[in-house]
Amino acid sequence: MGQAKSQSDASLRFLTTISGCWSSLIGKVVVAVGMLTAISVNQVFADSPALLDDMAGSRPTLRLANADENVRLLSQSLIENGGRKDSVAERIQISAPPGQTAEIVYQLPQATVIDELAISVWLRCNRPGIRLAARVTLPRTKNPETGKPFQLLLVGETHSQGPFWERLELRDLSRELARQARVSRAKYGQLIDERGAVLQQLVILTPGAAGATELVVDEVALYGVLKTRPGVTADTSRVKLASHGEAIRGELPARPSIPRVLQWQGEPFQLVRSLGFDAASLDRLPTSDELSEAREAGLYLVCPPPSIGEMTQHGITSRYDGVLLWDMADLSRRDQIDALVQQKEELSRFESLAGRETLLRPHTNLRQASRVSDLLLVGHGQAGSTSSLSDFSLRLNGQQRHACPGSRFWLKLNTQYAEGQMKQLTALNGSQGGAVDYREMTEIAFASLGCRPRGFYFESRESLASASPETKKRAAIVELANLRLGLAEPWLRSGKPGSARSSQPNLSAITLDTERSYLLAPVHWSGRLDSAPPVSSQSPVSFLVPGVPESIDAYLLDWSGPKILRTQRVTGGVQVTIDLLPSDALLLMTQDPRAVAQVGGYLRKHAARATKLRLDLARLELAAATRAIHELPRTVADPRALQPTLQHITTLVTRSDTQRQESKYATSLASLAQAESLLQTLADQLAGRVTGESPTGEYPWLPRWSTLTAINQLSRSASTATAEPRHLPAGQFESLEELMGSGWRHLQHESEGLTTSVRLSGEAPVQGNYCLELECRPTLPESQLTPAATPPVWVTSPGLPIRGGQLVEITGRLRVPQQPLGVQAELLIFDSLGGESSALRIQQSPSWRAFRILRVAPEDGPMNLTIALGGAGMAQVDDLKMRVLSQATPAAASQSLPSAQAQPPRQFRRR
Repeated sequence: MGQAKSQSDASLRFLTTISGCWSSLIGKVVVAVGMLTAISVNQVFADSPALLDDMAGSRPTLRLANADENVRLLSQSLIENGGRKDSVAERIQISAPPGQTAEIVYQLPQATVIDELAISVWLRCNRPGIRLAARVTLPRTKNPETGKPFQLLLVGETHSQGPFWERLELRDLSRELARQARVSRAKYGQLIDERGAVLQQLVILTPGAAGATELVVDEVALYGVLKTRPGVTADTSRVKLASHGEAIRGELPARPSIPRVLQWQGEPFQLVRSLGFDAASLDRLPTSDELSEAREAGLYLVCPPPSIGEMTQHGITSRYDGVLLWDMADLSRRDQIDALVQQKEELSRFESLAGRETLLRPHTNLRQASRVSDLLLVGHGQAGSTSSLSDFSLRLNGQQRHACPGSRFWLKLNTQYAEGQMKQLTALNGSQGGAVDYREMTEIAFASLGCRPRGFYFESRESLASASPETKKRAAIVELANLRLGLAEPWLRSGKPGSARSSQPNLSAITLDTERSYLLAPVHWSGRLDSAPPVSSQSPVSFLVPGVPESIDAYLLDWSGPKILRTQRVTGGVQVTIDLLPSDALLLMTQDPRAVAQVGGYLRKHAARATKLRLDLARLELAAATRAIHELPRTVADPRALQPTLQHITTLVTRSDTQRQESKYATSLASLAQAESLLQTLADQLAGRVTGESPTGEYPWLPRWSTLTAINQLSRSASTATAEPRHLPAGQFESLEELMGSGWRHLQHESEGLTTSVRLSGEAPVQGNYCLELECRPTLPESQLTPAATPPVWVTSPGLPIRGGQLVEITGRLRVPQQPLGVQAELLIFDSLGGESSALRIQQSPSWRAFRILRVAPEDGPMNLTIALGGAGMAQVDDLKMRVLSQATPAAASQSLPSAQAQPPRQFRRR
């Protein structure tokens, strides 16, 4: 410990010996150099301050940090007998106009920010409203503008009240640090790592006002400083950022800024890492062996936190340092909030790793969820869904608006179709199909970029280690998607979202704008994913990008390297033209040659692997097409007639492989694009023959090579069945008493700006006197309606008894006089077997029209029908009937449908 100055020259008192050396504080305080670092909560100097400065030095120590022409220092001095006990105090007079704040700084010795760290100040001021703040440095995060460590200002909540002596305190610094880090991530979009944050300065925030403001400070105290553990530093030089699919054995890479996480189903962690994932998500705490294996693979884990009892007994030890964040599970009911708040508080109390965050999966109550958790997992089963990409994007925007401002999100991406769709496919023909298409996954991911997801969670219900063709397809798709998202990661971290119009209808690009470059992700918004455009657009496409300089260059980010594109200054911005737009295209606009070089290096590094994956997918798709063509009736697909087309596709795939082996990746990918386009065109032709003019949602699945045979089987069963349909219980909607007694339920979901009602209406029913009518009325102008995460009003039927293996047909009549307003502005009719992913969606039908849905029962049990209305409008349904098509269980087909017992519905009425 260095020698302190005499008491007359400096009355700074060390009340406890602190291990380490301190440096001089502006000639008044002699302290030792070094950072104070925590090793144990038991070593906190909780009762007495570690540092106490009574301001009795030889010269003033306060400093006006933000002096300019408006904020000025008028005078500064030490005053004898000016303290609260007639001791020495420091007085500073400043002038600042109303609305501005003067920052008066006191330099502190460096100390690590921990829960127990606190500061107190005795002061008086001739004006109220003084607040304390602390400036901290983040040694693990550099400011991109200065190249120096990032700094945050942690502001306390206590205000001074008037001209008398007051003791202001600044506590809970670690909690405020976590909050400010979240705000900074949302604002700057970069990785903010608050671990090892270091306290640098006390800042006295003094509000401006007319005339001079006089502040007198008597005493500054620092609490909660801990002894130093030898060898502990904030140095992160040993951590290296591994490339896609690579890891430093035995070490974890740097914590990912935009993590890509796989729902783990027992795969080897090395396999998960090789597919490009940063972390694996478990539904339980990992074992010691799993933690060790994951670390060896360079893979983080996401898992639930320890129980409160376990944390109380053992704390959260360093064995969990490989956990990226804590998954606090689902939030489906409002009454879960209190328990989650308690769990989060206990986590904060025992957390051993600074900056580790929490994740919550809210099904509703997004605002409350965003107050509890650092991150929210959003998104729904879009892959294989009958909803459009535009609805998907609007629902994401709605979820953002329902959460607290600044909330951060992870996006859920499906690697398989919805569970109900998969089960029906397996029940019908034993097929294991249902993997999403690569085009589907990239379109969904690109459509979400405007919401700036802070991570991607890949949902998977089956292991990716299987050798089945469908599993190989899923593995190739997720690896390709990870490669593409890795390319976009710098713009996801810090890009400002925008949009660019295109020369084609229903096609635009989401833009991510950084200081020196723009990333463009084209998205086709029209229709459903089953009717999306072919693999590539066959005619030139132009995008109009506003607000960019004329001298900017544009590139197509092809796996063989960036390709320069034509640009032209036109009214409204710069126009970029692409002759052939790939399905997973990303475009770069920049004046920075370093950005082009960096992106080019990434593309060339992964060109061989990406081309091989695209080739593998084309072969798997060709095999699925050949199999489906031989299984379909010859009236739909004649193998002999289609053989030349299949042979031509095979030739293109073989040529592509030869070009790949010669490292001619550009020509290899061009050959693959032709093969993929031909396969897509053939699939669309056969799908039209199988489904005819049936609307999307009539069958449980979208038409794909893996589902065409099953769709055809359902269609033929419906056309040849002889069973007579029976009305659903109360399905004629003639009696309110019968409707309530049979078990129909009316469900309402929160939707700001809408009121809902369900009634029996006498307005032009199909038959009888009444029909079922759903209505949503706006209470706000259309421009102010908030997109809802789910349709605001549902009506659900009683359970309809069915047996496993039965093919079921439900028919009825519907009318939607005018298209509803808002997100999911349509009438939805779906069942409990396929769920909302398979919904029949009707936007407008002025006259009554017939509808039907065909489903497969995977097991014995009840089947419910749901009628839902999205957006502001009105819809009517009548004459609901059901019949069993399959004769596998003839007894079930002749059963009457008993009334199910259920809770009485709410707010049904006649009109």
